[in-house]
Amino acid sequence: MYMVFYLLLLLAPLARSTPCCTHSQFEATLVEIGAIVDNQTSTVNPLYADLKVYYDYPGKQMRIDRTVELGYGSTATHTLITRFNMNRSFFVNGISGRCGVALVSTPMQPPCVPANATNEGTHTLGTQSDNILINTWSFMAKGSNTMTMSEKECSPVKETHISGDNEARHEVTYLYSDVTIGIHDMSIFNIPDVCIRGPIG
Repeated sequence: MYMVFYLLLLLAPLARSTPCCTHSQFEATLVEIGAIVDNQTSTVNPLYADLKVYYDYPGKQMRIDRTVELGYGSTATHTLITRFNMNRSFFVNGISGRCGVALVSTPMQPPCVPANATNEGTHTLGTQSDNILINTWSFMAKGSNTMTMSEKECSPVKETHISGDNEARHEVTYLYSDVTIGIHDMSIFNIPDVCIRGPIG
């Protein structure tokens, strides 16, 4: 169960921070909330998922376990492992158990707020007696993006991405919790057996 309490208290103008970099290796739990809107029919397709992210920039690899609700209390967890040093991603469907392999042509994004990002302000997260300072940054990259990071350690707090075309609009927000530095078990990035010997699809 995820409980996210946001009490954002706008402060008097503070010193503007410069874009920062977070940990080069970390694990985190995320909640994904958003929607895809069909521009032709105005149909709204909600997005909701629980994510576990493993990020290893020195090793140029990342893993995302995405758990979605199927209805009637059942769930499925899909796994995406991206090995940028191999230019491949491996997707294991949590329903069928099948593996899909795709080419990856883009480099791994560094764990940093882009240098050209605009600081939208510094706020406090929490109460007057128990809080942290956070900075929100905005930038354009395949749509409109915002990143909220803690002031002290540059740990991720929230990300939002908005994009669209003539067919649909897409908006998704990721809320971070339980961010831990380092990877507890590097074998988490091993290519799943089904992707090596099993059916591809």
